[in-house]
Formats: sequence, C-alpha cells, structure tokens
Amino acid sequence: LSQLSDGELKKILTKLVRTLPRGLEGKVRAGKRTAPLLKHLLTDSRIAVHDGLPEEGFLVLALGVEIDLCFSQLLNQNRERTDPVILATLFS
Repeated sequence: LSQLSDGELKKILTKLVRTLPRGLEGKVRAGKRTAPLLKHLLTDSRIAVHDGLPEEGFLVLALGVEIDLCFSQLLNQNRERTDPVILATLFS
C-alpha cells in the first residue's frame, strides 16, 4: 500500500467515502497520506479530518459509532471472507 501513487490512493479513498452515510457529522482520524486527500473528498459533509492515525486509511467517529476504514482492517475483513473458500477448495 505504501507504493501506491497519490492518484491510486485517491481512487481507493473515493470508493470508501462513497460507502459512508450521507449527512454524516463527526470527526475522522486519518493516516498521514490519507488525511489531505480526505479533506478534499469530504467537502460536502460536516466531518473534521485530522491526521495522526499510525496507518493509512481512516477511522470515522460519528453519532456514537466508529466506522473503521483503515487499510489493515479492510485487509483483515477480506482475508476472513476469502480464507474459508480457499480452505474448502483445497481440502474438499
């Protein structure tokens, strides 16, 4: 992920931002490269973007809910969905 260009990272972040509920209010903690890109992507919402997250991706804190869109979390979720399929194929 650290090898992604800013353009590639912006494409990924754009897709992630589109998954957020409209009219969301709150704050976002984001990675060092992620924060400036998010500030441009979240212009129509009432979300304050702060850097300081020790990894890339972002964490939304709004309405008493935490939405974890950190890249490590997304990779873990994808691995959890994929591993059972791979295991079933290999050992069935």
